[in-house]
Amino acid sequence: MNISQEYEIEDLLNDLGIEVDDSARISDGELTYFIFSSSNLESEQEDLIDMLNINKLKCGLYFSNKTNYVSNEILKALKPAYSLSEQKLWEDVIKKLQLINQKYFLKKEYHLFDLNQLLSTIIKWNGKLAMHESDFNDFINDLNKIIRLSCKYYDKFIIDESYMNHPFWRELTTIRNKTFHHSTEKEHKEATKLIKRQMGVFNQLIGKEFPNSNFDFINIQLQLLEHCNVFLNDVVRDI
Repeated sequence: MNISQEYEIEDLLNDLGIEVDDSARISDGELTYFIFSSSNLESEQEDLIDMLNINKLKCGLYFSNKTNYVSNEILKALKPAYSLSEQKLWEDVIKKLQLINQKYFLKKEYHLFDLNQLLSTIIKWNGKLAMHESDFNDFINDLNKIIRLSCKYYDKFIIDESYMNHPFWRELTTIRNKTFHHSTEKEHKEATKLIKRQMGVFNQLIGKEFPNSNFDFINIQLQLLEHCNVFLNDVVRDI
């Protein structure tokens, strides 16, 4: 799905599962109107259209004098679509983790990832969005447990060191390691470096130095799950 700070109305309708049969943009010189037809909509889709202040002209024909939507303003309408994306991404993560463990066991007679906590984590996050900072921190901790900490044995990583330089591994590590005690000058300098690295990661993910909205937290959550799947694909490929 298209994850964007600002939606064109065509992209928004597509992400909400509203199929547009035909459409046109008409301008009177001051305002641009979007007119479209859509047939056989479910009642839930009709509710979404009403929530977006899109007017119904007659059966199957609609118009809006708004062609761009800011995501934070329409988060209620977008939540189901975001939740479905989050759920599908987790399903892919599960399949890849299980496949990696199967292949590792055949090759080395041990599992790379300890998946004992996987079930409880999936039940907890299945379709759940990290809309607030506390939820987001919780999500990061859980993702860190099932990806990074689960491939530790006696406090040593058993995953190949090359994967620790993977962009996803670095992203997760940087965001996760944000609590620093800096009572000494050396610790203060280390904390400052970490904050700068975090600002760089957030800039790459959401175009700003720190997340400060519901949408920012959701956006980072979905991007990290996408990047996690890329990381796991690379691990599968190399086994």
